[in-house]
Amino acid sequence: MPRTRLLLVDDSALFIEALTTWLASEPDIDIVGVARDGREAIDMAQRLMPDIIMMDVLMPVMDGLEAIERIMASRPTPILVMTSDPRGESGELSIEALARGALDLVQKPLSLPISAAQRRALVDKLKFLASVSVVRHIRGHRHRWRRDGSAPPVAEETKETRLVAIVASTGGPSALAQILGALPFDFGAAVLVVQHMGAAFAEAFCAWLDHASALEVRLAQHGERPVPGLALVAPPGRHMLLSSGGRIRLLAETRGEPHVPSADVLFRSLAAHAPRTTAVVLTGMGSDGAEGLLELRRAGAVTLVQDPASSIVDGMPAAARRAGAAREVLALGEIAPALLRLCAKREGG
Repeated sequence: MPRTRLLLVDDSALFIEALTTWLASEPDIDIVGVARDGREAIDMAQRLMPDIIMMDVLMPVMDGLEAIERIMASRPTPILVMTSDPRGESGELSIEALARGALDLVQKPLSLPISAAQRRALVDKLKFLASVSVVRHIRGHRHRWRRDGSAPPVAEETKETRLVAIVASTGGPSALAQILGALPFDFGAAVLVVQHMGAAFAEAFCAWLDHASALEVRLAQHGERPVPGLALVAPPGRHMLLSSGGRIRLLAETRGEPHVPSADVLFRSLAAHAPRTTAVVLTGMGSDGAEGLLELRRAGAVTLVQDPASSIVDGMPAAARRAGAAREVLALGEIAPALLRLCAKREGG
């Protein structure tokens, strides 16, 4: 089996030394180069043609954001971002890196050396991401700024409030930014989001999406009511459900689901609200959401699934399509217009 060719990009000599030591004994990983800044990373990506790049964000000469953008525009390569400060400046920059073409995020170890389990998880992630086919990424305009810089008005909840539930995993942050960024501040539905992501990045992820969208985007709170103009994101380590009375419930138990939060758990809870629900499955590995989406479709909800060509990882969408859960299969760029049409159609009866 061919070894995975890895390019490391980090300005910390201590961290690079530790990382090369950890990975030296891995039979499936071959470190082909080490870059100390973004400019070196661009050059090495062209010359060495690695299978995957693991890159820091904050670096001298050229930061990781610009390097990612240039690499994805010239020699597209799977990129894993590793950050030391997921709740601070570098955390938000790391989320922004996903919009520029990076595939996923991991947190730098808090202490050295790392455990065998941590090393195994990192190697498995590197090998998986190296197998993902990436395409040339030309960054578009995704910000929809509020004209006066203030928060948009949020409508009051009614028993007829329309619901849009969107779920995603690998590749999801940039897809969600594109969809939510295309929705106006007076979008006529409440939005519920499940995104598989490391717990350390959740707050930065919400802040980044809130900045990218005219909607208000934040972590959901137990007992609140979804309202139009508001996008609620399932918090880490909690399943998000909607009760029959229309309130958010956050549950810690796993119930055997491999992901917490789980797309299936959210979708199943929306079956009682199916006539006013549109559910969307986006890019991601695994099959979370397929069974719940099928239940929603059978209950009368509109179900949309991202197509293979625009999905960074066609795992969750493919599982939903195989289950017969998709009423429509759409390219990423078609999903926001479809949501706008569906809400307008329902508003008029």
